Amino acid sequence: MIDFDFGFDGRTGGFNEYWLGEYAERRMNRFPAYHNRTWLRRAFDAALFAGEVARLFSAQQDNLYYRVASSP
Repeated sequence: MIDFDFGFDGRTGGFNEYWLGEYAERRMNRFPAYHNRTWLRRAFDAALFAGEVARLFSAQQDNLYYRVASSP
């Protein structure tokens, strides 16, 4: 099953913690650590704190998170 939450300007690259958890649970053999929602929350919070993901378009009522490109 695929579920798209379209973001600002029709973007499809956004995500949230809930759907990451759903994705991981359906692929337990590939992402065993993230089957546990506590571990997923910790990893998600760490990515937020590190600036690796952010709500880039919240001013446009897009509440999805996007991966932030790292500088070389």
